[in-house]
Amino acid sequence: MLQALKENELLELEVQNKMGQTPLFFAILSGSIENVRFFLESGASFDIIDMNGNSPLHVSATIENLDIVEFLSTSGVELNKLNKMNETALHIACKRGNLRNCIALVAAGVNPNAINLNGETALHLATKESLFEAVQALVMRGAHPNIQDQVGNIPLHIACINGDQHSVQYLCEHGSQVNVYNKETLTPLHYAAKTGDKEISRWLLYYGADPTLPNNLGITADIMAFAQGHTAVGKMLAQMTTSRAEGFREQLFPSNKNPRIKLKLFGAPRSGKTTFSESFRSVGVSYYIRRKFKALSEFADKFSENENATRNVPSCRRRSSVFLAEHESYTRGIDIKNTPEYSIWDFSGFKSYYFLYDYFIGNTSCVHMIFYSLRDNPSTQRENVKFWLEFIHSRIPAHEDGNIEGQARVVLVATHADETNCLRDGEGFLYHVGAARLLQDVRRKFKYQLRILPELHVLDTTIPNSVEMKSLKLRLQKLRDEILVELPIPTGIADIVLSQIEEWTKTMKLPVQYWEDFVQLIEKKANPLCTEANLRETVQLLQYAGDVLVLNANDGNDIVVLSPCWLLTDVIGNLFSQETLQHTRITGSFTTDDLQFIVAENDMDLVIKVLETLDCCVACLVQPEIMPAKERRRSIYSFYEDALSNAATVYAHTGQELQLEIPRLNLIQLCEDDWGKYLKGSNIQRTGIQLKSSNDQLIHIFPRIQCRLRRAIQEMEFSQEEAILADYFPTVIRNWQADPEENVVSVPELHQWMNGSKLSLCSGLVNIFVTCEEVEQAIEIKVETFEKKALLAFTYLHDTISLVRTTLDALCSRLFLSNYLLSFTGTDDGKVCKELISHPALFQLLQNEYTEMAESPRDVSLRSADASDGLSYSAFLFKSLFLQNPHLAAVCIYGEKIPASWVRYEILLQVCTTIGKNDGIDFAQLRILSDLLGVEEGVNETLIKGHDYVLLLNALLCVLLKWRASKRGRVGELVDAFRKIGQCSIASQIIEQLPVFVLRDESLENEQAT
Repeated sequence: MLQALKENELLELEVQNKMGQTPLFFAILSGSIENVRFFLESGASFDIIDMNGNSPLHVSATIENLDIVEFLSTSGVELNKLNKMNETALHIACKRGNLRNCIALVAAGVNPNAINLNGETALHLATKESLFEAVQALVMRGAHPNIQDQVGNIPLHIACINGDQHSVQYLCEHGSQVNVYNKETLTPLHYAAKTGDKEISRWLLYYGADPTLPNNLGITADIMAFAQGHTAVGKMLAQMTTSRAEGFREQLFPSNKNPRIKLKLFGAPRSGKTTFSESFRSVGVSYYIRRKFKALSEFADKFSENENATRNVPSCRRRSSVFLAEHESYTRGIDIKNTPEYSIWDFSGFKSYYFLYDYFIGNTSCVHMIFYSLRDNPSTQRENVKFWLEFIHSRIPAHEDGNIEGQARVVLVATHADETNCLRDGEGFLYHVGAARLLQDVRRKFKYQLRILPELHVLDTTIPNSVEMKSLKLRLQKLRDEILVELPIPTGIADIVLSQIEEWTKTMKLPVQYWEDFVQLIEKKANPLCTEANLRETVQLLQYAGDVLVLNANDGNDIVVLSPCWLLTDVIGNLFSQETLQHTRITGSFTTDDLQFIVAENDMDLVIKVLETLDCCVACLVQPEIMPAKERRRSIYSFYEDALSNAATVYAHTGQELQLEIPRLNLIQLCEDDWGKYLKGSNIQRTGIQLKSSNDQLIHIFPRIQCRLRRAIQEMEFSQEEAILADYFPTVIRNWQADPEENVVSVPELHQWMNGSKLSLCSGLVNIFVTCEEVEQAIEIKVETFEKKALLAFTYLHDTISLVRTTLDALCSRLFLSNYLLSFTGTDDGKVCKELISHPALFQLLQNEYTEMAESPRDVSLRSADASDGLSYSAFLFKSLFLQNPHLAAVCIYGEKIPASWVRYEILLQVCTTIGKNDGIDFAQLRILSDLLGVEEGVNETLIKGHDYVLLLNALLCVLLKWRASKRGRVGELVDAFRKIGQCSIASQIIEQLPVFVLRDESLENEQAT
């Protein structure tokens, strides 16, 4: 239209209305960059101003259109033109709160120190609007933080008035004066005290604010805080003299003292961990004393061997070997001993404790030491070492930093060299051929995953001053020096907290504090200037040193354990000891009194909170019985009597009994498998999946899964709100919450036993089993139901699988899990037979069903599944997985169509490390793979060629991550790409770890379609 007006000479570019605005002004206000560009190309003047002195650039700053602002500011207009209020376009952008416009104008070169008629710079206005990013941009572009406006306020005054902590800290860090008065003779600290903001007051004091400065009435900041009712701030300021504030500030400065680092000791029972810990900390005299008693101790062990065997073998109801300690002096929980340089954490080899170890393995700023005994046969040694390496690796979270190399440092230590035929090498150190071979093998197997040191350490752990022990100490010292570089810089406050923790805990019932209480404790007892940010850094450092523990609670109310020994030895060590397992009830259900008898602490509520945070137990409120109020003991002031006088019937709870479920202590073992015995008939449908791992890993995680299952059901019982239910069973809520008929949502009944759980819905018409098969080392999630309940049953199955997978991802995200489809068939005698179909086989046969099925080798696991009826593989999947329901098949995605987003980062990382261990890719293959996946600019040839092979693997990881980020990516593309470059085993490895099916995400598909 504008072009037509121009061609007909009907467009007047410079005509002005009563406000002095030309058509260009309205083109800008319309938000159309095309119209603005048209006027510029048509010769419209960009220097014209309206009656308020606003130029087109001023007008553009009032609208939220970054394209127009950037176009005008780079079109040669005068950037610093002032309107009648002496405001630049930057003033207006800040005043309107247009963050992006503000940053664009600053970047274009508008003067940030221009002052308007109110004496305000753009920094004043940005601070007034709490535009922190704009404040950063202005200061970085030269905005002066100490210019005062008409009332004498600098931007710091305004930030304190607004309670903008980020701006206060940033302005103080970049030269803002903290003791400047405005015309009311108020400093920024006066305003912080007036508003009662303790954090801002701390920051101001930290940067040198003087709390003794009065205003013109002689009122200091502390008096102002008290006058406004902010007692906590007033008390903090009142105790602040100039000298004390300076002393507190110095405590927050970096310290020269190096913190301890953790030595984490892992190994099977009798591997020598505890003896090593004693020798590592001891001097020569204690060695001779211990040596003197060694023979007597060995004699006592042999004498009591038969007696111990009888005592340690419990009744037939405790048949699992998980709960048998090999000797009486086994470590309880995690034993912690400290030296000036190290905090030595001895992880018990008693398997009952393994399910909790993930909480204490996560970081890599420590040294992991794996001990194995040379007395064991070689296969046992190899099995133990590989178990612990896999255990540690799977529980260290992967960080998406684009680097495939693992950072966890691992030292292998072979013990009991004095009881085996060990020789000495040329340097005089003990040498064992089998230990050397084992070290080489595991370094090759875990290459790029763990930093296993190449040095061979063969020890007699009873000799503290042996050359082998000295060599190991020297190597650990070098590792400590490496780790100290990675740790946060310690401050003086860390030393003060560490020195006073023991004194603080003497006055507490338990050495445990909620985070908010801990913050107040530090403020009161240590340093009132310590902000929460300072404290978090300090606590993080103390965690690395092993002096405190922080447990992240689901409700956000984190718990600080001031004595890790109390929690890990006194509580956990006793609660899951063999003695407790033998003498407590086998149901795993306890009252508070029962738990207090085991743990023997005063504040049981806090103990239970700690155990719940650790996923050890779930506190269940038993539904209280209801009784008539007339049976209650009443007083003359009782509400119940008043109600009765009006002939009302009143009911009251008799009390709420807290029942604790601790799955690890649940020793009930089913006499026989109940699967397939609850529902009978020809229309019964069954399906499920199996998650399989190796090296006995899953059996130690299952109690945590049972805890989360119970917590999910507990939440559903006490809150029927959709938002709460959606946290645990989101698909159920999305599909069935509004259906009042057959497929109605009901709270499942959960029954749990040792290594098994059963969820029953709809009065037993839907049964979901979650079991951990100790022999197969697999977790099975399976469902049985009638055909009419197939939709609801499958949806609950999906969400239960998601809950299990989420738990596994949280606890051991790097554990290799193989996915299998479970196919069930009934026999003539009423039994149910189970068949496993591997996901790679199913994936391949579905992919090649119509075109390559005759040419492809068929997987043995599928032959029996479809040979009898000649079904196609998609029809077999329809029958085995989707419960013969066409709706389920339509809403699920499986095979090559699974979206790329379902390929977890850990899977891609494993792909790269597997290829790296086999030297399985070169630059040409990487280039081909990148092209096949449609990843542009994924490979930098000049950076990679001629350099370390790790760079090539990192580039491979980068290509895979870019493919995963594509919204339209599908798993089939990735599998085909690896097969085309000759990496068929890698393709199978990817498929093996993918879910057998996923539900369609309609919102995501609609987004991709648009």
